[in-house]
Amino acid sequence: MDQFALTLLETLDRTQWMDRAQFQAHRDALLQAMLRHAFENTRRYRALLAPIRKSDGTFDLCRYGEIPFLSRAEAQADPDAITATSVPAHAGETVFGQTSGSTGISFVHKRSRLAKSLDSAATTRGFSWHGTDFSKTLAIISVQESAAANSPDGEVLPGKWKAAAAGGTLAKMAASLGEEVHDHWLERLQPEYLLAYPTLISSLARRRTCRTWPENLKIVFCTGESLSAETRQNIETNLGARVVDCYGTMEAGLLAFECPVSGLLHVTAETVIVEVLDPSGTPVAAAQSGEVAVTSLVNFAMPVIRYKPGDHATLGPANCDCGRTLPTLRNILGRSRNMFRRPDGSLFWPNVPSKRFLAMIPNRQFRFVQKINLGNRVSVHPASRRPDRKPGGIHETGPRKYPRRNRCFVPNPRANPAQSGRQVRGLPVRNCVNSTSLGSSPISRRGSCRPRMTAA
Repeated sequence: MDQFALTLLETLDRTQWMDRAQFQAHRDALLQAMLRHAFENTRRYRALLAPIRKSDGTFDLCRYGEIPFLSRAEAQADPDAITATSVPAHAGETVFGQTSGSTGISFVHKRSRLAKSLDSAATTRGFSWHGTDFSKTLAIISVQESAAANSPDGEVLPGKWKAAAAGGTLAKMAASLGEEVHDHWLERLQPEYLLAYPTLISSLARRRTCRTWPENLKIVFCTGESLSAETRQNIETNLGARVVDCYGTMEAGLLAFECPVSGLLHVTAETVIVEVLDPSGTPVAAAQSGEVAVTSLVNFAMPVIRYKPGDHATLGPANCDCGRTLPTLRNILGRSRNMFRRPDGSLFWPNVPSKRFLAMIPNRQFRFVQKINLGNRVSVHPASRRPDRKPGGIHETGPRKYPRRNRCFVPNPRANPAQSGRQVRGLPVRNCVNSTSLGSSPISRRGSCRPRMTAA
């Protein structure tokens, strides 16, 4: 965490207690600035925002709900339409990122330095709500790109977990390495804090091989998927640590963090607007559930306005016992990330080589499914019709040198899903012996996981 982010953290520590009317005025000013920037610098929003633009160049925020939604599929299909041609100097340089593709659609996105720094500051604020000691060790198990984090020793960075002058140790390990590797690494590292996917931590907790953890482990921060009451109880009982939920997306950043007093999730309203909507697009009432739509107030590199990441959430009450005036969510629903199971019964987080896969089979969406006999099935929605495609939409996907159990189904999107059944060999799944569903396919949703939500 750099000095710029620390300065932003001081601001966030003040705004969370701000009077609601004052905060609304502050947020409206941020929204006006983002709408103006998107209108002037993106192809998509120049057309879509014109109807609510007034003669003085400002926007009628009372008509905000008329702005069309942006789906993940639309963003993935045409990212240039929402990429800004110019970024204001105060937003800083642009950085690139890519979503994990857990729904079968990987979204290559851009974020400005301002958005990235505010995300870091908001996350640190959430940690501090729970009395985190930043001089200790935080272990993170997630999708990691560095070679060190993808090794059994992990990537250990002393002094890099900074929320003050003296920082603690930041340690990272790739989720794809498997629970046996995670287990031994955490036993050696003895972290006070752990951040990872709930299903991964819950699986480790059930193994109960890490019996020395409870002596040091204080808090487990869960992210990346829905956290059920059963999973929370399993982790707290077997690891002896408190569980804290946090919700966000790779492309929009942190959206909400669990309150230490009420257990509700406080939306990071200084950086995002989060709507929870019924099927008609109308905002739901408190305690009701609906689909999430997100507007970033700070990402000038790639504005996302009323963006639907595919998540659902339950809206929380207007007031929280802690006294913070930030909006609340009661819980996040859906999109549980499934783990893969090896023949010996052990579980690990799969790392599907999406870039290589896309190069092999141009596609709009894909799905990996683990069969009962531990074989792999891959369903693909092709990016376009190919002249060399065989009748029924099935084509060979690679050389015949891979194990017979790795099968690939490539259905024709116009065909009846029940009729697209011929198997072809060809696609290896990196780090996998077996696989399970990684997301829904537009062809068939059977066996897929429900989308996990993000909140605001």
